[in-house]
Amino acid sequence: MRKAPAGKYASTSVALLLLAVETFSAPAIAGSPFDGEWKGATKSEDKCRDAPMTATVKDGEIEIHYLSMVARASIKGSIAPDGTVTGVWIAPSGDRKGAFHGKITGGRLVSAPYTDACGSPQTFELTRAN
Repeated sequence: MRKAPAGKYASTSVALLLLAVETFSAPAIAGSPFDGEWKGATKSEDKCRDAPMTATVKDGEIEIHYLSMVARASIKGSIAPDGTVTGVWIAPSGDRKGAFHGKITGGRLVSAPYTDACGSPQTFELTRAN
């Protein structure tokens, strides 16, 4: 069996190795301008009590947590480059869900009215915490 000269495949191997390292160690896609921690509260229009809320935004995705009158609930969604927020509120049991919409303007996220597990229309406002 004939051996290949030592340097014949070495440069190709090094090039492939460098390409693999560059590909798999590339930095993650830059975050959205809305990334960070947010805080606020629900504002009930009827029987639901107002509840404190916390939210985390990362790479254009938002996750909000709060304790409604009925149970802990969450809202998960996405944020468009213009600050439009769309998502779904979800009861912890997963048996109740509903659409959610909002808008971020000037460091404030204001929701459109929605009805969560407590069954009464409400809104909320969040401000950037950091």
